[in-house]
Amino acid sequence: MEYLPIAAASIDVVLSSDVVEHLPDLDGHLAEVARVLRPGGSYLLKTPNRRLAELYYRVRGLYDAYFWHPSMRSCAELRVDLDRHGFDVEFLISSSLTEAQLRKIPFGVSRALAARLPLGRLPVGWHPHLEVVAVRRA
Repeated sequence: MEYLPIAAASIDVVLSSDVVEHLPDLDGHLAEVARVLRPGGSYLLKTPNRRLAELYYRVRGLYDAYFWHPSMRSCAELRVDLDRHGFDVEFLISSSLTEAQLRKIPFGVSRALAARLPLGRLPVGWHPHLEVVAVRRA
């Protein structure tokens, strides 16, 4: 993902779902995505929100999270990274937790409550995943 064998400014869309948090060189990846996208092209990505992921990993006793996820970012950090690489950023708002997110909640009662959580009313910085449309500036 840090080298895409694609001509510069030759494609309109790059899609990434649960990938960027695993990359040791996020800046290299973002530079490469910016290189291959045409001006006005979109980078659509989904990645865990570091703010909530850190809490989840601590509660679950998963202390090696940064070994597997060296590039987790919070909402603000991801915005800065994308802006630095020439992207205008829009965070999408999810209306509810996904089934996969609900399965990670450890207790059945908590899952039932979480399923009713009006996620769309919370600031994007409190969503478990960041879903982004990043448009390459001209």
